[in-house]
Amino acid sequence: MSFVLAVDIGSTQLRCFAFNKQAKPIASCFSPVIVIHPETGASEIEPEEIWNTFKTTVKDTLDAGELNPKDAVSLGVTCQRNSFLLWNRASGQPLCNIITWQDRRSAPYCDRLNGCLPLHLLHMFSSVAYFFTRSNRFLLGSVAKFVPVQVAPRLYWALHNIPHAFELAEKGELCFGSLDSWMLWKLTDGKVHATDYTNASSTLLFDPFYLCWSDLMLTLLGIPKSILPEVKDTSGDFGTVSKDIFGAEIPICCLVADQQSALFAQCCWDMGDIKASLGTGTFLDINTGSYVHASTSGIYPLIAWKIGPEICYIAECHSPSTGSVVEWAKQFGLFEDVADTEKIARSVADSGGVTFVPAFDGMVVPYEDPTATAVILGLNHKTQKEHVLRALLESFAFQLTYLRSMLRKELHFPVKPIKVDGGVANNNFVLQLACDLMRETIQRPDNLDMTVLGATFLAGLAVEFWDRDELRKFWTLKNSFSASDKGLCIKEESAYREWLRASERTCNWYQ
Repeated sequence: MSFVLAVDIGSTQLRCFAFNKQAKPIASCFSPVIVIHPETGASEIEPEEIWNTFKTTVKDTLDAGELNPKDAVSLGVTCQRNSFLLWNRASGQPLCNIITWQDRRSAPYCDRLNGCLPLHLLHMFSSVAYFFTRSNRFLLGSVAKFVPVQVAPRLYWALHNIPHAFELAEKGELCFGSLDSWMLWKLTDGKVHATDYTNASSTLLFDPFYLCWSDLMLTLLGIPKSILPEVKDTSGDFGTVSKDIFGAEIPICCLVADQQSALFAQCCWDMGDIKASLGTGTFLDINTGSYVHASTSGIYPLIAWKIGPEICYIAECHSPSTGSVVEWAKQFGLFEDVADTEKIARSVADSGGVTFVPAFDGMVVPYEDPTATAVILGLNHKTQKEHVLRALLESFAFQLTYLRSMLRKELHFPVKPIKVDGGVANNNFVLQLACDLMRETIQRPDNLDMTVLGATFLAGLAVEFWDRDELRKFWTLKNSFSASDKGLCIKEESAYREWLRASERTCNWYQ
């Protein structure tokens, strides 16, 4: 039986699936991703450990389904974006742990870079150039800003703080790569140092207009271009897995960032299509076709995918803390089973005046404040844990509503249903509240595990295992949520306005 293998390396789990010709999973295996915090603000993954976990999970998947690796027609890999490491080009030895997207040690460097003269000159030049040309490329340059979630400032920090890193970089003996690049390097025994357009576009080191590494940004940060990987099509030829790893030379046919992978699996292939992923964080992505969107509010253009001559862009805004907050709430004792959260939230008429801002990992657009903190406001003598849990779930709907309002202000596409995925999308309370506030339709498909499915589809397309007409048929609707009577939203809209006010108060907490 021929099948496609796909691996999803998330923030908490590494998952492997084998899919048959009907896009049905015939085997799977899950393993935890161990994130360590060696110092304040640090968030790291041990590179050899994640590589061993990758190998073991794939092997266990093959064993579970009694599958012959020779029958694997292709392999696709999707990863958490913006997590990277540095390694020695000759020996392949890492110089550091994988620095994850949640790492905050570059925050002081961001302040320094944002205040430097070259960046101010860039802003001035770009503003003048935009006035005369109205080019979106200059509009982006006029508001360029560094924040810790971006790869660029964290790479700058790494080169100046990891022993011998900058010295090796100047000699051309250093490799930089996001998590997908590291896995590709290991899978091919060091033969291929590459990434794809989706992962490259999220680093802030890549020019989405000219589709190449940005000489301007590299010069501004003093980063040698020699350390960067080759950028390849999202669905295409990335080499083959070395035979001694799984017992067969499996073609590697897809590398893709997690959100773009979910977008593709949702069949959001046309301009104006929109999806929301409610996983570890909340991500709202809208397909902008061949148009590169530029924003003054911090919504950065990303590449959705590149497949041969087809290049597709997205505009994205996100909030980093959603599913991770659910895990915290369980440990904190607000509930025992996540399936009970909806019932608990509905057991009280409202949140009792409680407002929850889940800024566990700082605030992003438009605040761009890594010093913001999570807060619970409005507690009183009558507050019960049910009120706090309801406020927590409400905050997820408020986040999605706010992100949608930002995209609506900047992009004037015809309104289409928002397709959702991710674990939190199982919660009817959250989706219905978001519908009522946004006054838009939300569609929940049968399969909410879209991240790994996107990598599967893209890997299968590369070897003509499927075509797009077949893939579109694999998407099936489970539930559709529509806005209820407008009169019911008065109290909810008031709570939403209170949440916006509370969100502003979380900023600049850690100075």
